[in-house]
Amino acid sequence: MRIKLNVTFGIVAMLFANLGFCQTAQQVLLNSYRYHDPQERWQQALFKSQISTELSPIMEQQIGQKEITTEIEINNAKGKFSIGTTIKNDDIKVSYLENDCEIMVNNKSDVDPDMIKKHIAMVNLSDCQTARPAVNYHIYLMGLPMKLVLDSAEVIGLDTAKIFFGTDHFAISVDYPENTWTFYFDKSTYALKGCEFKFKSNDFGEKILFDNEIEVDGMRMFGKRTWYALDGETWLATDDININ
Repeated sequence: MRIKLNVTFGIVAMLFANLGFCQTAQQVLLNSYRYHDPQERWQQALFKSQISTELSPIMEQQIGQKEITTEIEINNAKGKFSIGTTIKNDDIKVSYLENDCEIMVNNKSDVDPDMIKKHIAMVNLSDCQTARPAVNYHIYLMGLPMKLVLDSAEVIGLDTAKIFFGTDHFAISVDYPENTWTFYFDKSTYALKGCEFKFKSNDFGEKILFDNEIEVDGMRMFGKRTWYALDGETWLATDDININ
């Protein structure tokens, strides 16, 4: 059965507080929300983060560099966010304020589109239309697990005993138009420990292990993400995240 999580956190939390029977997907998500954002700060979150990504030899061969630095600024209260990175000696920054968008390359907004098309295969920042999914993806990862509750995630399954990197977890599957994600939660604290995604068209996907929990304005967020192929053994990349 598919369940839409499209009601407010506070109301649903009160409802589930009165339930004493079996664990449900909604309960797991809400308990994880309480753990990571007990004061419900995410919707008003304001912070900057710097992500230093070390690439595996496999990824380095594809992308052409061993390390990538990405800077993200989020202001959820004003609908403002930006992402900046350096690719092949070019500094690229995409900024959004609600529906307005600006792309800058090397601090210039008057940019030849052909100049940045060479980056599209990797960072999808060649124009505002293609950049938006890339930016949303970064915000999605930064806002987990809160985004699952606030964005009406379509839950399609709960596994109460699934192994993820050698440890038993609650596992919740969420359906999206192009892919399916599975999220893994600690069975004692409900902390989000990792996730995996798989595309419906070709079964390609990756696993992400979350680590180094850090506190940001009352929220428990992640200071490290390690990316693997779906086999769980082939290392792809590691993100070291600094948030201020």
